[in-house]
Amino acid sequence: MKLISRALLISVFFVSFYQSKAQVTTAKEPVTIAKPNLFDSYSANISCPKSELDKIFTTPEGGLLKLSFGNNFRFTGSVTSSIQRYTNLQSVTIKSIISDSLLLGISKRTNDDKSFTYIGRIINQKYGDAFELKFDNNGNYFLNKIKTDDLIQDRE
Repeated sequence: MKLISRALLISVFFVSFYQSKAQVTTAKEPVTIAKPNLFDSYSANISCPKSELDKIFTTPEGGLLKLSFGNNFRFTGSVTSSIQRYTNLQSVTIKSIISDSLLLGISKRTNDDKSFTYIGRIINQKYGDAFELKFDNNGNYFLNKIKTDDLIQDRE
């Protein structure tokens, strides 16, 4: 009887040790694949005349818009939404006619002194680069190239 109980005790010990060893997992680093760049042929900064930015906010929803920025950068698309969020904030989304995934999202804020501030991005989720609208100390607007891989993480 002692022999059976010892054998049973040793068997239970080995089975519990084997199960606890089988449940240990090791964390693996996620594999990230760099996306190709869409805007490699353009410079890092492209000037944006305010007259072109103003055209965005006067084009009605559904309208076709042709924008010409510096360095021969052109964006042509259809206004998919134009929303007056608040009395001082209007947002517009434009889908490129070249690619359904290429979007220009831009907002215009009316400041207390009745001047305007624009913010926006040209982005395509399939690519690793984009343009972000910025302005300098003189109030001149420009598109600044950014790496979206550093900002956006895909969840699969």
